[in-house]
Amino acid sequence: MSATDTKKCDNLACLCEVPIAETVCAPYCDSPDGRDPANVRCECGHAVCKDQMDQQLHGGIGRESI
Repeated sequence: MSATDTKKCDNLACLCEVPIAETVCAPYCDSPDGRDPANVRCECGHAVCKDQMDQQLHGGIGRESI
């Protein structure tokens, strides 16, 4: 599958890629909890999403270079 065949999950907090024909990557992302804009952390259960989120929140992405 090429990059043009996927898009970001519709859950704003989620970092997963889904096929163009899909809207969300997991039932959680389509649930009221997953759709709550106050949730800044996704709980879809996918390891890739969790790893990317942990890196963004704790790993220095966006941190100034020394």
